[in-house]
Formats: sequence, structure tokens, C-alpha cells
Amino acid sequence: MQPTTRTLADWLDLHGAALPIDLASHLDDGHLARVLAKLDGRQQRLALVLQALVQVLEVQGLLNQEQLLAMAEAIDRSDGVADGRLARQVSLRCEDCGRMNPASRPRCLYCGSEHLQAVAQRG
Repeated sequence: MQPTTRTLADWLDLHGAALPIDLASHLDDGHLARVLAKLDGRQQRLALVLQALVQVLEVQGLLNQEQLLAMAEAIDRSDGVADGRLARQVSLRCEDCGRMNPASRPRCLYCGSEHLQAVAQRG
């Protein structure tokens, strides 16, 4: 049996993009249709740019589709979940002043407090 060859488009199609909120409960049908059309247009433009980048990388001999897919899958799994999304970015919220800080900081950059709480954010 011959191994199946996956393409970048196949990999992108593996993960359906869910909307971040239940838009249907917040928008009328006309507005929802316009939002979805705008999102579709954005997705189409991103796919076009991505395909152009892939072709440039291949033409220049820098990276082939197989290598690109392997890299994308490794990045996807970097947060421990293969879900087709970027790894969670961790920031620290100061419990005293409420401001966000880089995860590398032991103290709040703004007030000096050591009371920092990790907050995961989608990348």
C-alpha cells in the first residue's frame, strides 16, 4: 500500500475553525451573514498568501511541503494538544494592580508585586 500524500490544504482542512463566540445568539441573520462573508474573505486571502509563501519556499529550495507540514504539526503539538491552533501564550496578571506581565517576570513590572497569576491566552 502506498502512503497517502497530504498537502498543505489537507492539513488546514483537518481542523474546522470554530467561531470564538456563539454569534447567532448576538446578531441578526443579515449581520451574521455579513460577518461570515468577511471571515470567509479573510480566510481566502490568508490561504492565497500562504500558498504563495509555500511556492516561494519550494522554488528557492528552502523548504518543501512535507517539511512545512511536519513543522506545522510540531508547532501545533507544542501545547500538548493537536487541535490545529497555535500554542497558548502565557502571561501573568498581577493580583495587586491587575496589569499583564510577560511570563518571564518574577515581579510585576508596574507595581513590583510578587503576586502574579498565570493567564493562558490563545496565540
